[in-house]
Amino acid sequence: AHLLISIVTGVIFWASGAPTNDNGGLSFEESSKVIRTITFLMNIPYLLPFTSMSVFAGDKRFCVAESALGLYKPWMYGVAEVFLEFTFLIFASTISACITIPMCSLWNTSQAPWMSFLAFLSMQIASGLVGSIMVFCFTMSTPTQDLAFLVSSTVVTISLSLSGGFLAFSEMGSIAAAVQWVSPVKYSVQGILLSLLEGTTAEKVLEITGINTPSTVSQNLFVLFGIFALFSVMSIVAISRLKEVR
Repeated sequence: AHLLISIVTGVIFWASGAPTNDNGGLSFEESSKVIRTITFLMNIPYLLPFTSMSVFAGDKRFCVAESALGLYKPWMYGVAEVFLEFTFLIFASTISACITIPMCSLWNTSQAPWMSFLAFLSMQIASGLVGSIMVFCFTMSTPTQDLAFLVSSTVVTISLSLSGGFLAFSEMGSIAAAVQWVSPVKYSVQGILLSLLEGTTAEKVLEITGINTPSTVSQNLFVLFGIFALFSVMSIVAISRLKEVR
């Protein structure tokens, strides 16, 4: 699925980040196109995990049955599941980045290509981990798959609306501006845009739209991994209580 979506995305947004002028810089209109492209790309790691919800629900039933026999502790299953997700998403995100970055021309012209690629890849991996662990956590902590879908879709939808890609942070009302900080998608979109536009002629766009707090790629990456760690702990706790719920 990651491979197919990456190819289709690359075709749709072909060379959307390529500058048209001779000096290699992006105009305001071109940088706005990059923002729209990244906003769409960051929908994928938060929406694609919903396709695995039925698998998570099946694993949940399997875990309850196996733990009832005393074959292993439920928390051990939780740790193993988090580790498997981490390994798989690193691989899937690397494949996706290798396809979408060159097809969409998503490079920071002020940096070496390998530095730009690694910054983009690190944000994509972190975003994929957060999107997947959120759906996994809600599946494990709610009694039914339908309720898990309701809670997950609500949280993800609100997070997407507060990403800053659809409506700039500088244009948000006071309530939305205050709530934006709890949206993991905000840090995903912001981190990748910082990796692409920081140090270029289009850097001013980040300030105009308010996509500059936190102001570095590493800080946004740190927040995302913090969210991943939080949901991982919540997932392990939820799994350890599955026997009690049963």
